[in-house]
Amino acid sequence: MLLGQGITVGKKDRIYNTEYLIGQPLINHKNDIDQFHVNISLKWEEKKVAKERNKRLFQAPILLIKHGLKGLKAISAISFSDALYLHSLTGIKGNIQILRTLCGLLNSDLFAYCMINDSSAGIDRGRAHDEEKFSFPYINNTIIAKQVKKIEAISKKLFDEQKKIINFNIQTLEDEKQKLINNLNNEILRSFNLSEQERALVDYAVNITIPLIMKHKGYEKELFRTLKIKDKLLMEYANVFLSRFKTAFERCNKNFTIRILLNDYIVGMFFKVTGRVNEKGPISWESRSEIDLISKVLSLGCQKITESLFIQKDIRGFESDGFYIIKPNEKKLWHKAMAYLDAEEFADAMLREGGRAK
Repeated sequence: MLLGQGITVGKKDRIYNTEYLIGQPLINHKNDIDQFHVNISLKWEEKKVAKERNKRLFQAPILLIKHGLKGLKAISAISFSDALYLHSLTGIKGNIQILRTLCGLLNSDLFAYCMINDSSAGIDRGRAHDEEKFSFPYINNTIIAKQVKKIEAISKKLFDEQKKIINFNIQTLEDEKQKLINNLNNEILRSFNLSEQERALVDYAVNITIPLIMKHKGYEKELFRTLKIKDKLLMEYANVFLSRFKTAFERCNKNFTIRILLNDYIVGMFFKVTGRVNEKGPISWESRSEIDLISKVLSLGCQKITESLFIQKDIRGFESDGFYIIKPNEKKLWHKAMAYLDAEEFADAMLREGGRAK
């Protein structure tokens, strides 16, 4: 393996003669490289530079990595043609399978999760140093390399299609590429043996936290969108509580059910522990008016009700036959990762109460 940055042109101290390179292919670090695809659009024109590099770093195949990040993922792709590049790109020369595996890992959701948690990239949103990128753990997995090869092929087709004046196939190719990227991310998470809770945390970071802090285009519409009856997110949230509590209560001959009340502004989940079986199943749904839900909150002993109440905080507590949590009807508050945190908080409260009761 050989690793190094590209040629340093510099404004002063140009002491290395590079006239012999004039006319050779040059990668434009701003426009020629994206995740999984490299285009070569320029020719070398400089006669002298401040610092040369090992010539092998410009011989294909080369894994190229930009200094900048994209949604806190690396921007990395393999060039299959010999080409020059400047110091704003880092190149790795090595076995093609290893290069493809590295490319997949650097462009992955898991990499973005590590960046936001473990490096200065969480503060400096657009960049990460090479040492931060290369601190990400490597795993030798031939499936990752094969999946990257498929993404490279579809990326090339998409690039060629975008150059056409009439390009009806772009959306189909983009959808196919995204499906392949999803498969790659799932394989990487599987390779590192992440639990369901850990997977949920990665998904929350990539799809909630990063768009929110980086203000991705349209993030407000997506993250604050209203959830409807039997929305997948609400189902996943409720199922975390079922997995956490249902079996434990059944050992005590009790049934654990969830009643979900919602409207366009509020969602309330009421977790009931009873001695009777709910014939409708463990989860039931009801659409309620805003007045009905506020009346329900008042009946729970929450006296201070204002128009901004459900924007400021959620409400949670215990009843004689269970417990409840009420939050604004916003996607970001009902993610599966939040369910694990909320369920653990209720479990801890039950243990504390149980300890005091002895």
